Amino acid sequence: MIKQTLIEGRKGTPMVSFLDKGLSETQINDIVAYIRNFERYQEKQDPDKYKNEPMTIRYESPYDIDTTIDNIKRAAIGKNFRLIRTQPFEDGLTKPNQESKKSAIIYFCNFGLLNQALAVDTRVGLFLPCRITVAEQDGKVMIFAINPKRLSYLFNNDELNKLCQQMHDTYVEIIEEASL
Repeated sequence: MIKQTLIEGRKGTPMVSFLDKGLSETQINDIVAYIRNFERYQEKQDPDKYKNEPMTIRYESPYDIDTTIDNIKRAAIGKNFRLIRTQPFEDGLTKPNQESKKSAIIYFCNFGLLNQALAVDTRVGLFLPCRITVAEQDGKVMIFAINPKRLSYLFNNDELNKLCQQMHDTYVEIIEEASL
C-alpha cells in the first residue's frame, strides 16, 4: 500500500505521484524499505486488545452520597489532580437549583498528564478533563467513570493505549480509595 501510494499519489489530495516527480521505482522501493524499518522498533499491539473492555468503570460505595463525593475529591487530590468543579448531574437539564441531590459529577485534572496525552493524540481531549460520576440508585451509591482503555481501542494509537491504561489504573485507585 505504501509503495502504491508513492507511485500513484492520492487523487484529490496534495499527495502527488513520486514517479511523476522523477523518482525511479528503485528509489521508491528504498523509501518503502526505510519506512518499514521503523516497524520493527515499535511494540506490536493487538488492535483488539481493549475491544471487550466495558465502557465504564463501576463501583458501589458503602458510604452515603455526600461522603462518597468528599472521598473522591480527597483521593483525586492525593493523586496530584486539581479539582475543577463538582456539579449536579442534571445541571442544565432542569431549572437551576432544582437538580437532584442524588447525583453529581466531579471534574478534576492533572495538567501535566493532560499535556502529555494531547501531545500524543489530540482526540484524547474528547474525554478530558477527568470526571467521575456519583449517583444514588435504588438506595445504593454507585461510582462511575468512563473507561479510558475502551476509548483507547477506538483511537487505535499504541502510545495512547499506554496513557489510557495509566489513566484507567488511576481512576480505579481513586475510586477504590474513596469507597474503602
